[in-house]
Amino acid sequence: MGESREIWKFTLKSPYHEVKTPKGSIFLSVVAQKDVPVAYFLVNTLEDVQESHWFLVLGTGHATSKEQFPHMTFVVTIVTHQEELVWHIFKEKS
Repeated sequence: MGESREIWKFTLKSPYHEVKTPKGSIFLSVVAQKDVPVAYFLVNTLEDVQESHWFLVLGTGHATSKEQFPHMTFVVTIVTHQEELVWHIFKEKS
């Protein structure tokens, strides 16, 4: 199968969010855009098979299960809403 590469953007919602991309996609980063966390992936648009990527989006002081963390890798901390909200982003280990 051939390749056609594009960068795709996915909005992340709190606390758990699944992103489906074409198989073999490469996770690039998470940033705040217009006060919303977004994830970027480099994808092969010609790939029909999908794969899931799970994210955990936690605000400072928000509770979560400690069992989640062995399965997650810290990605980044972002600040939104004029520096009033702080979000800590984790991605499921591949």
